[in-house]
Amino acid sequence: MAKGGTISRAQAVGMMLLAAVLFSSSGLFIKLLDGIPSLAILGMRSTVSFVLFMVWVRPRSFSFSRAAWAAAVCVMGMQLFFIMGNKVAPAANIIFLAYTAPIFIIPMARWLLNERPQPADWIAFGVIIVGMSFFVRDGFAFTGLLGLFFGVLTSFFHGSFNVMIRLLKDSNPAQAILLGHGICMVIGLPFAIGQTVTVTQMLMLGYLGLFQVGVGFILVTLAIKHIEALEANLLLTLEPILNPVWVFLVLDEVPTRLAFIGAGLVLMGVLYRAVKAAREKDEG
Repeated sequence: MAKGGTISRAQAVGMMLLAAVLFSSSGLFIKLLDGIPSLAILGMRSTVSFVLFMVWVRPRSFSFSRAAWAAAVCVMGMQLFFIMGNKVAPAANIIFLAYTAPIFIIPMARWLLNERPQPADWIAFGVIIVGMSFFVRDGFAFTGLLGLFFGVLTSFFHGSFNVMIRLLKDSNPAQAILLGHGICMVIGLPFAIGQTVTVTQMLMLGYLGLFQVGVGFILVTLAIKHIEALEANLLLTLEPILNPVWVFLVLDEVPTRLAFIGAGLVLMGVLYRAVKAAREKDEG
């Protein structure tokens, strides 16, 4: 960290990338938790992360601003509709749609944050979209409009979250995350009633709540104060690329050649934007 305990921009970028790595591990552990309903996983995972954020935030009251409520609803929406989308469409398709969030971020960030996209943002976004289209090309098809609907909702809430959490950068964005996981806990826990969970599964759920979601979101709340909303989304695009990598390493599910090409393009786009931003900062 820089002098005075503040976070430098380079450290903020590193935190956002580490958050993407943590977020990306969800696919593997959800596969390993086969037999437990998705909403039950959401509820149990959110219970752990809610406790973590209670310790982290230590709220003096439960009075939240409108922006905090909006961000909390976004936390709930992007997780809930991602899970629901995975029930009716391939996961890769929902992930692809989720990371088209700049479509929503660009006008919202301009309106609410007065943040204008830079040429490097457009270039990186274009490369990433091309890469992700390769990534899902082998099986991109929806059995009905419902999957597309859930995917678009995931994208909307994902983009809105990046904007709203950036809007809260001068207050305490972690409070909004706390509220969001509280909402997820209330929605998901009823589905966990009556579920038989082994010790190994409990440890997996503990990891998901404590590290994959908990620490991941803490890193985002710390980094977002130093990174614009659109760039944050571009950096987090590493999540859908790393997700199948962990599945491949542990479960030996081999990605296709097109998936490798797409992953490489996405990585190039993310690295290009990160390096370009660092150079602009140095020149400034």
